[in-house]
Amino acid sequence: MGRRTFLASTTGAATAASAAMGQGTAFANTGVEGDEDVDFLAFLTTAADTRARSVLDGYATHLTELRDRGKARASARALRTLTSVYVHAPSAYHHDEALLGPLETLADALAEEQFDDGLWDQGAAHSPPDTAFSIVDLNLAYSLLDEDGHRPTVKLRATVERILRAAGPGLATGGLHTANHRWLVCAALAASTAVGPTRHTRAASTPGSPKASTSWRAASTASAVPPTRLW
Repeated sequence: MGRRTFLASTTGAATAASAAMGQGTAFANTGVEGDEDVDFLAFLTTAADTRARSVLDGYATHLTELRDRGKARASARALRTLTSVYVHAPSAYHHDEALLGPLETLADALAEEQFDDGLWDQGAAHSPPDTAFSIVDLNLAYSLLDEDGHRPTVKLRATVERILRAAGPGLATGGLHTANHRWLVCAALAASTAVGPTRHTRAASTPGSPKASTSWRAASTASAVPPTRLW
């Protein structure tokens, strides 16, 4: 992903999150609390809208990749990108009903393609860390949609929440194949617990619990364990 694309798809979500929480965006140091760099926010909004148009034109390709090859990351990122402009008031796509169809299609496909353990493939079968990349994106999307509270997204929110809950067991117990992925999986579990803890995510994220201790030891030694033994 190019730098411009990355900025457009990630800062759009960050801008929307800031606006949804009613917080001033600290892009400019004006010395006045709560001030916003209006020009920069306008630039980010335009970039996000441009990226959203690109996603609308090409998300069918992401769906094919998900359904035919089990790769969820592009579809989850597309859902996050469209969400960021849907909830952001200055966006040309704010509460645009034309986005609801693509958003629901992406969410439904992601739910349908989850394995029974809540994971997806992404170059590795039933991969917790690869799934975690998508869960982090979907957690952000869900938080934005939930904070926005727009009635037409009730069904969409329910689908995304179901995805997040379903992923908990596999993320908490599925193991890792690279030591640094422990932080990614922990981030996905922590955010999922904030949405609605399951017994798996609660146990894995509770300090001192047997599940947390076991998961931490497994993560700490993951680099020494052959990947085929982890899933």
